[in-house]
Amino acid sequence: MHRDGKAVGFLTGKMDLATRAQSGQTLVLKRGVARFDLTLSGKIAVNSLTLKNAAQSVYLFPQAEGVKSPAGVVRKDVTVHFDEVLTTSTPGVLYVYEQENEGLEVSVEAMVDGQSKVLTKTLEEKVLKRNSIYTLTLRKDTLSSEVSLDVLAWEDGGNTQLQPDLDSQITIDKNLSSLPDGVQMTANNTVTVPSRALDFTLALDCDDELEFVSSENPCVTVEAVSSGVVGENKFVVHKALFPPGYPEEEVKVFFRRKGLNESYEEDCVKLILQENPIRLEGFTFDLQDYTCDFGRYIDNEMGRFTLPERLACKR
Repeated sequence: MHRDGKAVGFLTGKMDLATRAQSGQTLVLKRGVARFDLTLSGKIAVNSLTLKNAAQSVYLFPQAEGVKSPAGVVRKDVTVHFDEVLTTSTPGVLYVYEQENEGLEVSVEAMVDGQSKVLTKTLEEKVLKRNSIYTLTLRKDTLSSEVSLDVLAWEDGGNTQLQPDLDSQITIDKNLSSLPDGVQMTANNTVTVPSRALDFTLALDCDDELEFVSSENPCVTVEAVSSGVVGENKFVVHKALFPPGYPEEEVKVFFRRKGLNESYEEDCVKLILQENPIRLEGFTFDLQDYTCDFGRYIDNEMGRFTLPERLACKR
């Protein structure tokens, strides 16, 4: 089914379990949706794209008899509005489910020479296949200024080898970050933070807009900061007091590239939380509110603090 008005992307594949004893078996997964690409020729700005009468659900696995929509499938218009008008050719402007459909029609709203135009065309093909690419071409005639909408045939979506793009890893921009005394950048994605409570601003260098996802330690919380500069990713890191008795810890703070549903192991920065110089034996504090529930009445010595030399000398 659709989620938030968009087709849910998924991949499927099949394997004969009789071959499970063989080593090195590979299960090939293919995309379960079809993709629309947009090609622009001439000075054209596209505001929105609509696929009319599109099926809202699909069989999970391909059907043996070919492309087939489920019985009683709901069909409705699917529209994507672009936050920023498209002025260049763009892949993946719309994703839809595989379907059999004789009433599919594509409509594009665009600005041409300052005038708003709506171009509509019926798709000649009666089926849309999964793991395929459909190209919509808007072309402006240089002589008559007329704009035409062409629909190219489906092409196989092909295979994609999934590998981490190490060149696009998140790094810290030291020049744009605001690091107070004691906070030191020790690597391109790592900072060392003292045990005391403090706030600091990290500017992250990434090709995509980032969203904060989670922190591995409750002492660390993060909120985005709007810098007003397009392409800048700035976040304020709130680091609470690291209680006595806890050893130094490396904490990962995870981010997600805007537009993606998942976050990935590589999309993080590391904080090395230095241990509190005050030593504590006998019990430990809770990390979030510094409390300790002994669970019983305690008489006599409960624990022992050991102060570092620089603090002990000031007594």
